[in-house]
Amino acid sequence: MIPETHRRITAIAVLLMALGAHQAWTQENLFYKHRSDGRMFFQLQNVQPDSSYSVQLIDAVSSQVVAVVNGFEAGAVPKSLHAVWKPSPELLAAGGICCWSIHRDGNNISPAVPRVGMPEKFSVAQAKIKRGLNGITWMQEVPSISRVFVANRSGMLIAWVKPWGFSGVGSHLASWDFKDSGAVRSYRTDSDIHAFVQRVPLGKRWIVIGDVKYTDRHAGLECLAKVSLPKIPYDFILSLPGARLAEGKVGEPDAVYHARAGMPVRVHLDRVSKKKMGGRRFEILLFLNGEFIHEEAQGVDPYTFVLPEFTDVSGRHHFTVNIIDYHGNIASKTVALHFAAKLEKTGPSTKGISPSP
Repeated sequence: MIPETHRRITAIAVLLMALGAHQAWTQENLFYKHRSDGRMFFQLQNVQPDSSYSVQLIDAVSSQVVAVVNGFEAGAVPKSLHAVWKPSPELLAAGGICCWSIHRDGNNISPAVPRVGMPEKFSVAQAKIKRGLNGITWMQEVPSISRVFVANRSGMLIAWVKPWGFSGVGSHLASWDFKDSGAVRSYRTDSDIHAFVQRVPLGKRWIVIGDVKYTDRHAGLECLAKVSLPKIPYDFILSLPGARLAEGKVGEPDAVYHARAGMPVRVHLDRVSKKKMGGRRFEILLFLNGEFIHEEAQGVDPYTFVLPEFTDVSGRHHFTVNIIDYHGNIASKTVALHFAAKLEKTGPSTKGISPSP
């Protein structure tokens, strides 16, 4: 008796699992991709026969319908319909971060848009430096919140090329003038730099139209409540107390200062930036011409670094400071220094640091 009862329960469980799998399989789903001509290809999968379909694009901020995709027709793929849609010039110019919903016979059959999950670690991918295009290019297979930065092999941040913003499926180009964040040094001819893109993947219900920056309005959306993006909320002041000007104007990108061993280099946060830091721990990394020379792991404010005696260093060089906190925020500043030529010494000497281009 017991074995027979167990057999029947098992059979019922298998039947329910099969029905559940069949129901999940027959649920309509939407696939889309961007085309090079600016149009979008939509494919509705697992459609029901004798039903009419449309897709609405709903602006995530205003919750208003900004476009309706109609004209779905059958193709070679069984139980599927497809349509090609092109955003209006107005919508493309304004840009939009939208969520799609499927309507069958006039009824919305899509569930609520789920919250975007915050990854434990950011997805970081290599991007490509395109000097001919004056920018950075990258590809992605899912819509994301992304930002682009350039660093060298020593890990020194050079510039934030693109701040956090929404980017859709496909190829992207972020413009860059090949200068650091303060426009002090040009890296156009430097072959030892690398570009990276950080991403927070969005769900499949999202569609990005045009170039959309990530703003506080987006951060306040319920569906993005779990997303906590490291920003660049602070700045710092890099100064050379007592240094004499060699070229240019004080405080301007073209300024070049006389440098010598024992000269102080001062780093400190301004009042607003210190408040934004909120007491977070941070590190101070120092570089000369992109080569790492010192780390202050327990960041203090203000901080003073005394220039050491650099062997065989003369001419113009670039001194860069990176401040990194433990939330992923990074800020960078660079100053140009001119080291006077030293008198020739007899005997062996250590290898110096190459001048900046």
